[in-house]
Amino acid sequence: METMKIKGKDYVPVNERLKEFRKLFKDYSLTSEIIELTPEVCTIKAVITDDKGVVRATGLAQELRNNSMSLVNKTSYVENCETSAWGRALGNFGIGIDSAICTADELLMALNAQKEPEKPAKAQTDPFKAVASSMKSAATRAGKYELSDADIVEKAQKSSYNDEELATKTQGAIDYFNALNTQLLATDAKYAGAKLLIEINNLRENFTAADALKNALNAAIERTNKIDDSIPY
Repeated sequence: METMKIKGKDYVPVNERLKEFRKLFKDYSLTSEIIELTPEVCTIKAVITDDKGVVRATGLAQELRNNSMSLVNKTSYVENCETSAWGRALGNFGIGIDSAICTADELLMALNAQKEPEKPAKAQTDPFKAVASSMKSAATRAGKYELSDADIVEKAQKSSYNDEELATKTQGAIDYFNALNTQLLATDAKYAGAKLLIEINNLRENFTAADALKNALNAAIERTNKIDDSIPY
């Protein structure tokens, strides 16, 4: 019989046990009896009888329809349960038990059930927020309240962003300013970050990207001015 190696040991799949049973015990029968069946759980008993109707071995299995570790169970939990019951009965009968009574199928499901559920992926950091933070840090290191235009040009000339990173950060900035509906100050690190990205894009002749960000920034400033004008003094 073909085996499957799991954790260094050989285990026999149900189909191999079944083929061996049919080949060696042609006059014996393998039947299934549903013990419990609900929309959520299935329990089946498999019975092996000889040519005289004497029960030689049995096997029980239970499957949950909503077993998160088995996609098959979502639509075929009854069928999967019957297969498991067959494997148990055949193992109890003595077929494919050199290492263990459980089948390779059963062991794999048990091991999967022991795995910790995958943690949800961490939300990706806002690409433009990282640029603004770097501008704030640069100003702090230089002992300044804000970076001058000359500082920004120098920083742009030393930029190590690759084309993909630059495009992602620029789009992040455009999205930020298009959605901005609060006051925007010239001393804001995000304002300086936008000027940096515009400068880098211009240096690399990405004029379309630079103009798109410039327009988004100017529109945000215009909205800010309207907000300021509407505040009663």
